[in-house]
Amino acid sequence: MNDRSDPAHFAPANDAERRTLQANWARGDLQGHAVRLLEFVDRHRGEIRVLAGAGADAQAKLQTLKRQIVRLESVCTLSEMRDQTRAIRDEIWFRGERGEYDRQHIAHEWASRHAADWRRWRLKEYLFVVECCAEAMLSHLEAAD
Repeated sequence: MNDRSDPAHFAPANDAERRTLQANWARGDLQGHAVRLLEFVDRHRGEIRVLAGAGADAQAKLQTLKRQIVRLESVCTLSEMRDQTRAIRDEIWFRGERGEYDRQHIAHEWASRHAADWRRWRLKEYLFVVECCAEAMLSHLEAAD
């Protein structure tokens, strides 16, 4: 398995990242991710079960779920597009406050500078939430189709 498809590649890189994720979870900032992850599990349950294999234990099922999230690089495209659009709008507003008004240029610049890091961080958030909600994820994985 290459490094890019391994969920461990998206684990918090240091204590600061881990603390940030924990603080975001404690504030409730990642609750929307939990809802979308459960919907993702419901949509991909059959595939995840097959990939995990018959008789897979809980950890193997969660690891397979994480691999699917990383492989697909998305849990809910619509919400992710909305969140990226919000980040771009925030950047446009911030830069507008500094006297920069070329919205298209700012949006393109944000995409070229931040989109890949934004995606990596979102995957870290998703994998963190899978761990925080492991029981619920497993319950949804084991539900009847």
